[in-house]
Amino acid sequence: MLEKLKLNSDKGLRITLVIFGILFLLIFLKHLSIAGHHNFVDLRNRVVGARLLGKNIPPYYFKWNSTYPETLFDPGDMCNIKNNMITSPPSFLLLMEPLAGLQYRTICYWWIVIHYIFFLLMVVPLYFLFNDPKSRIFLLCAAALLLFSDDWIVSILVGQNYFIVPAFISNLLWLQKRPSTFAYWLSGILLACMIWIRPNALVILPFFLFWRHADKKQIFYGVGVCAFCLVLLTVALKQQNLWIDFYSSCREWIKNNGNGLIVERCPAQNISEYVVDKNHAGHWFLPVHNQLGDIFNLAKAKLNVLIKPAYLFVFFLCCYLVILGISIFKPAKSFSEALFTGFIVYWISEVTAPILKMNYQSVELFVVILFLMCKLTDLRLLEKWLVISALAFMHLRFVPMHLVIADWLIMIGLLGYILRIKFDASYTAKQAV
Repeated sequence: MLEKLKLNSDKGLRITLVIFGILFLLIFLKHLSIAGHHNFVDLRNRVVGARLLGKNIPPYYFKWNSTYPETLFDPGDMCNIKNNMITSPPSFLLLMEPLAGLQYRTICYWWIVIHYIFFLLMVVPLYFLFNDPKSRIFLLCAAALLLFSDDWIVSILVGQNYFIVPAFISNLLWLQKRPSTFAYWLSGILLACMIWIRPNALVILPFFLFWRHADKKQIFYGVGVCAFCLVLLTVALKQQNLWIDFYSSCREWIKNNGNGLIVERCPAQNISEYVVDKNHAGHWFLPVHNQLGDIFNLAKAKLNVLIKPAYLFVFFLCCYLVILGISIFKPAKSFSEALFTGFIVYWISEVTAPILKMNYQSVELFVVILFLMCKLTDLRLLEKWLVISALAFMHLRFVPMHLVIADWLIMIGLLGYILRIKFDASYTAKQAV
């Protein structure tokens, strides 16, 4: 009987894998076909930022005029603010430099390819982390649903880059199953690179101090060595001032949002590499929309209330200290527990920041959904309902704020899972993987 069940599970996995592969290829080809007819508005400012970096022009306060080439023009820029729309850190702009030399339309094609490579980098490590056919089937089903979610579609149409953190986390989870010092060193290197690209991910790092596993020291060695090399790289490239400008620009955005400033677009310019055939562009727009996901802008848009950024910071700090205190008295039993405890704090830092958080940023939560779906059979009934409901709400477009609801459901589900394995003495490190 057990052998028959195993055969059925293996057959079901093969069928699911084939269906996922077909769906993945179809949606990838469909999105690839829009690259010639769509502007990917947020991608543009990242490309312009990388081009400015390549020309040794400080990017964060750059304002275009006719003395500059049109390749440095961002039609999305605002004229009544000091800074511009470039919000990526210097590290990401540096990584974008090899692409920035290409024609913008070519970059659009590459950006869609990169999106889907990173989607696989979220899914494949978890596929190999969990050997059970049921876990893999649940993983592939969830991944297929995520491909058709508004979060993913808007991320592509806008040209965003929030796929980086979940891909890093998925690979970190896979690496922690490799029983060698090298794997822990590599985990530390990945953590350092993730923080370099996404600086507020630094809040995740302290939670590994309270992990019971003895090899956590190797992770911190990897973090330290990589961080030292990245600092040397920054100094060698003379980018110290760019990080100061980036921090200053972030503060400028917070000040503008806190003051309720209404931004004004700069006069439109006709630039050849940004013009598209609008007759074809509209054909590919799916019925998706962006939604606010942070507390500050939700309160401003829905309640007409401006919450002082200082209050939001105090709220975040209280949450951080509470979760840190729990981790000190109840150390993590596994790498995944430490990592996702830190990820909860990372997410709180994003929803409490007084900077626009749109639903394309929720792509970062994909790794949480995929991980919990892999563990679906081990979850309590309420946790199962929260995860499945989150997946459902992503597609319920007739429900107001359905994407925001999905975010909170999945993070409440993750919090419940983390608290349960922390306080359940019978729950072992092996089960927590």
